[in-house]
Amino acid sequence: MLFFLCICFKTYAQKDSTLEENIGVFQPHDSWENQVFNFAEVMPKFQGGGDELFITYVQSNVVRPTVGPCAKGTVFVQYIIEKDGSITNVQIAPGRGISPSYDQAAIDVIKKSPKWQPGIQNGQFVRIKKICRIRFT
Repeated sequence: MLFFLCICFKTYAQKDSTLEENIGVFQPHDSWENQVFNFAEVMPKFQGGGDELFITYVQSNVVRPTVGPCAKGTVFVQYIIEKDGSITNVQIAPGRGISPSYDQAAIDVIKKSPKWQPGIQNGQFVRIKKICRIRFT
């Protein structure tokens, strides 16, 4: 479907040059310097493997809080994988936390993650936003 959309866009862009300014697809790569993508041609990969290894990392390293009431539920942590593979802007997705102590435990495990292989778009490293779901049972 993405391939189909690209073909349609190019057809329309040839007819109306203002369309490329409005959508911004044909901007030079320099404009991507600080842009955060949700998807890229090559998505970031956890060092040494893919999503399965990252899940194992999270399961092995998350520390269940010992203070406060025992909680069950799922925390959604959003973060950005930078062009160098480091993780920044780690935070709980709005309205997707359990309690402050469990939310902090989820944030801590993501912050301590080793570097990733960065995402690539049009041959350049780009920033990618990801969301990790951590379930406490």
